[in-house]
Amino acid sequence: MATERFSFTGAASTSHYLAIFNSAGQVFDWLDSTFKALASATTKATVGTEQTDLGGTSKSAYIKDVDLSLINSTSTPAKFRCDWYTDSTAATRVSETEQFTVVSSSLSDSTSISLGSSGSDITGTPGPTSTYAEKLDWLFAKEAFEQTQSKTLQTVSDSSGTVISEAPVSSDGTTVTREEFTDA
Repeated sequence: MATERFSFTGAASTSHYLAIFNSAGQVFDWLDSTFKALASATTKATVGTEQTDLGGTSKSAYIKDVDLSLINSTSTPAKFRCDWYTDSTAATRVSETEQFTVVSSSLSDSTSISLGSSGSDITGTPGPTSTYAEKLDWLFAKEAFEQTQSKTLQTVSDSSGTVISEAPVSSDGTTVTREEFTDA
């Protein structure tokens, strides 16, 4: 059994519950170890064990060991997120979201899975929903290849010198402002 310990520091002498969601937004039902729509799950969150000596003044650490083979036992990497709640219905979240990847019942180094370069020149400016690889490739292009700047425009080129992104530039005499990059 491959287990991973999830932890959270919260108010002492209370109960905190762990919920795990897959990339489709379904919650792990702790009753039957399956992912379901939030409304269909019977046990949406499971209580963590309080560790009073780990949290500091008026705080405790809450831990939950999770058998990762119940989450994903396949060799295909699967992304998940977990949150801690004050109730077993997963209604009142009290933690920052933690994202993780499970492959073959083991926690994976998500950096090596999700941050790899695409290996080719990018063709435009990445947006908020672009992959990390696309964003890293654009940052690399911005630093490694030609940039130009005029009074009114800043550009970023790819390895062949083709302009891929541009941003308007303006000045009020005191402050120079570069607007958001967009596709060229």
